[in-house]
Amino acid sequence: MTIPQTRFRFAPWVEEWLRDPEALIDRADVWFSGGSPENWVRSVEYALYKEPRFTYWGVRYEELEDVLTIIREGRGPRTHFRILFERYSPKVPHIVLFFCTGISKVIGCGLITSIELNWHEILWADEDSKNMVLYPLRFRMFVLWLHESVIRNPGNPNAWDGIVIKGLRGFTFKAPGLQHIVKEEIQREVKTKIKPLIANFTLRPKPSPISVTWNANNVLKQLKEKGIEIPEEAVKSAVSALAAKRHLLLIGPPGTGKTTLALTIAEAHGLKPVLRTATSEWTRIDLIGGPMFRGGEVIWRSGALLEAVVRYYNEGGTLLVIDEFNRANMDRAFGEFLTIFGTSNPKYWEIPESVLREIEDYGDKTDQWAKQALKLWKRYPGPYGGLKIPESFRVIGTMNTYDRRYLFTIGYALLRRFAVVEVDNPPPTILLRILERAATGHEDLLERLSKDVLKRLEPKHIQFGAALLLDTIRHAVQLRELCSIEDPKEALDTAISAQLVPQLEGLPIDELREIRELLEDGNYVHATRTIMEYFPELSRAREEE
Repeated sequence: MTIPQTRFRFAPWVEEWLRDPEALIDRADVWFSGGSPENWVRSVEYALYKEPRFTYWGVRYEELEDVLTIIREGRGPRTHFRILFERYSPKVPHIVLFFCTGISKVIGCGLITSIELNWHEILWADEDSKNMVLYPLRFRMFVLWLHESVIRNPGNPNAWDGIVIKGLRGFTFKAPGLQHIVKEEIQREVKTKIKPLIANFTLRPKPSPISVTWNANNVLKQLKEKGIEIPEEAVKSAVSALAAKRHLLLIGPPGTGKTTLALTIAEAHGLKPVLRTATSEWTRIDLIGGPMFRGGEVIWRSGALLEAVVRYYNEGGTLLVIDEFNRANMDRAFGEFLTIFGTSNPKYWEIPESVLREIEDYGDKTDQWAKQALKLWKRYPGPYGGLKIPESFRVIGTMNTYDRRYLFTIGYALLRRFAVVEVDNPPPTILLRILERAATGHEDLLERLSKDVLKRLEPKHIQFGAALLLDTIRHAVQLRELCSIEDPKEALDTAISAQLVPQLEGLPIDELREIRELLEDGNYVHATRTIMEYFPELSRAREEE
């Protein structure tokens, strides 16, 4: 056990107690404190979120008045609190067992580190309802142990569990209050039961040992080393969005380097990419996980997101990259995604407890990522009882679109979880230089492509990604060299048909018509036939004309 870093410095004897938990328990006097579920929720949340590892339990002002009477007049009732007050000294540590009325089990325990008088701060639900301080005398306690179910479900006492200590059967679990455990045999039983729990307990581990310092210059450097041209503005905007705690959606025509940029971002930050391509068949199972048939039995299979989160913890950091983002059925595949990333603050991101309970129900019939998720759940509980998602974890989606209006086919609720960055071709002079290198010795191919296609499309604001244009030129060069096709138009006709036409999905019908007419006018017969086959709506539009 390590001594917590807090706003207070402990007295030397308290530091000594905390250094040796076993000796602490052996020396301690043990008490039993109860409260309502609503009040314990506040005490637990205080320990988890406000002042980690510390909590409070309070004594009603009526008991405080009794103690003051005893001090002033030397008489009064001998309450449990009075006994604690009289015994309190640097020589004896006092450990308090926590119990919640309605749960006949011990849900936690803590070491009293101070007794404070506070008439000004409302802490518990009872005090909220009355809008006044009801428990001014407060034990500040260092939490030695909390039951796992309490940590997982801090706001839901109906889901809490605890440990049974047989010797406590005679104690009152039904009413709140402080009770002193007098019998030595019960004290021994309590100490034997809680020793291993305290020795192995960690309340709030760091969400992940891996954190990411986002750096656009590292990405630009790696792109340059690879000879990849992506506009600097897009790179800086993308990395800045990730640093601003946003997920990222890269949009633009096919071939502008969106996936390459995502993978380079991962590489430049030492993250392992988990790459998936969305399809129209995607469901919640593909993204989050769920039951499916395998070998005649039903198993629980992890989706891309759960796998990426587990691997983030186990492999030193990951980045989930989803290609063709908009191909998925958004409602069917991304419904739970909205819950998981329901806030812009990564502190509150988590795999929901409901998903993890679902995995538990399948026992051994789960895949490796699901099994590891359950183990991580115990070590890294989230704020609402699920598995905490590391705060540097990010999702990058890519979306091929020629028209920004198509963004909104993915829905506003999902879209607002992402920063959107457009990735276009590099400036025309740089693009031309890239294509010239690929067409060395075959300049007539580039001249024909530029004249028949690129220059005619430019006024219509239709562009093909640099990677697609490179593939087209390279394909045409190989057709010439391997198949002896000398005519540049014939070589380009086959290359355009194979490389460019299949990537036109997403273009509005009027722009598809423009490209079809361009290919017809240039007498690119094979490419014209291919575009008509790929997009039958062009035939229907022609009939209507």
